[in-house]
Amino acid sequence: MRGRLKACDLSRSLNISLIFIGPWMLYVAFAVAQARFDIRSIAVNLAWPFLFFYFLACLLKRVGTSSEPVIRQRDAWVVIAVLVAVDHLFKFAISHMIPLGGSVPVVAKHLHLANVHNVHGSFWLAKLGAPRVVSPVLVFSVLSIALAPLLFRFYSARHRKSFWSVLAYCCFMAGTASAAIDLGVRGFTVDYLELPRLFVADLKDIYLDLFVSAFFVEVLSNPRISMRWLGWRAELRELPCLAIEIVKFVVGETRRFGRNV
Repeated sequence: MRGRLKACDLSRSLNISLIFIGPWMLYVAFAVAQARFDIRSIAVNLAWPFLFFYFLACLLKRVGTSSEPVIRQRDAWVVIAVLVAVDHLFKFAISHMIPLGGSVPVVAKHLHLANVHNVHGSFWLAKLGAPRVVSPVLVFSVLSIALAPLLFRFYSARHRKSFWSVLAYCCFMAGTASAAIDLGVRGFTVDYLELPRLFVADLKDIYLDLFVSAFFVEVLSNPRISMRWLGWRAELRELPCLAIEIVKFVVGETRRFGRNV
C-alpha cells in the first residue's frame, strides 16, 4: 500500500511539473520549427528554464498540499505588491548600471543580465513577430487589473479557494500590473534576464508563465470543473447563464462596497 501511495504521489508531482514546464516546451518547439537555433549548440541554455520550472513546481506542489490555510485576499495584495516591486527594483538597478543594449555575464555564455527595451509588452509577443502594441497591451492590463479581483472572488465563492487559484491570481495580477507600469510610465518594457541566443525577458514574463501553469493545475485538480465536461454544445449553452451569474455577482459586490463606504 505504501508503495502504491508513493507511486501515486510521484505521478501527481510529475504531472504538475510537466504542466509548469509546458510553456517553455511550447516556446522551444516553436523556435525549432522556425529554425531559429540548433538545439545541440545551446543545450545547456535550454536546460536552465527546464530545471528552474521543474524544481519550482516540486516546491509549489509541496506547499500546495500542506495543511496550511490559504491566504486571505488582503494578504494576496501584499504578495502582488512585493512581486511587482521586486521586478521594478531590478529594472531600476539594471537601467542605471548597464548601458542600453549591453549585458553583464552572471554565468558566462549561459546567463546574463542585460538592458533591452521591448516595445511589444512581452518577449512572447516579440518572438511571435507582433508589431508595436503598447496601447492595446496597456488597455488590456488596466482592464485585467480592474476585473480580475471580482472574477477571483466569484470563482472562490462559486467553486473553491485553493492554493493554486490564489497562486494563479497573484501571478496574473503581478504580471499585468508590472506590464501596465512599464508601458504606462516608460512606454516600453525593460527586459533584463538574458539566455544568450534564446531570449531576453523579465520577472513579469515568469509571473505570467506561472499564472498559466497554476491556472491549468487548478482546473485539472478541481473535480467540479475537470470532471463535469458535458461536451462543446452543452458548455456553449451554459455560457450565457455563467455570464449572467458573473454580472449579478459583480452588481452585488458593487452594492456591498457602496454600503460599506
